[in-house]
Amino acid sequence: MSGNITLDVESRAVIGKQVKQLRREGKVPGIIYGPLADEPVSVVVDWMILRPILSKAGGTKLIDISVDGKTHSVLVRDVQRHPVRRDVMHIDFYAVDVTQTIVTSAPITLPNREAASKRLSARLFQPVNRIDVESLPADIPDEIPVDLSVLEEAGDNIAVSQIPPIKGVTFLVDDDMVVVRSVSLAAIIAAIEAAEEAEAAEAAEGEFEPEDEEMGEVEVIARGKEEEEEEEF
Repeated sequence: MSGNITLDVESRAVIGKQVKQLRREGKVPGIIYGPLADEPVSVVVDWMILRPILSKAGGTKLIDISVDGKTHSVLVRDVQRHPVRRDVMHIDFYAVDVTQTIVTSAPITLPNREAASKRLSARLFQPVNRIDVESLPADIPDEIPVDLSVLEEAGDNIAVSQIPPIKGVTFLVDDDMVVVRSVSLAAIIAAIEAAEEAEAAEAAEGEFEPEDEEMGEVEVIARGKEEEEEEEF
């Protein structure tokens, strides 16, 4: 893990509806809060400066934010986007104590997934994409890679207990939690064919039902007509 990312922002006095003007000017409003922030600090930053920082930091890398002569070590806690345009409307920075562990979540990745799939003649499924971890802020993993070489044959699974340990990081989930499932291509094809056969059988059964109903109606009508004719005589 590399050194902290740095970002200079300005304090913001503008709030409420007036914030729209800041956005028109290409600026993003935000707030710094957390246990080490004496009180929440409203800030604003130019989007062109913020954009590469967000891309690089994500939610796991520390950012040293400078505002009004003071520096805060923060994590990106929340990014609010426009529901249609997806523009960043607001950003929350969480000021952390770098000497205390915190709980966050980190993404699980499957390196060499395609190669492992070919080796096993199987599809690999990932039941969970992230897991909770505890670590110092500087030790938060960017990702948690899973060693797929432990899969010996299709049908094998990988649990949290089989993930290579990461120094300074504790996984806060059950060791038995499955993070990777492998299913043979033959089993998948068989399941698809069985589903198609069941669907075809159901459709065929449905095609005959209306005809049976119509035949029943014809028989009832014919029988009724015969009875009426017998009564006339």
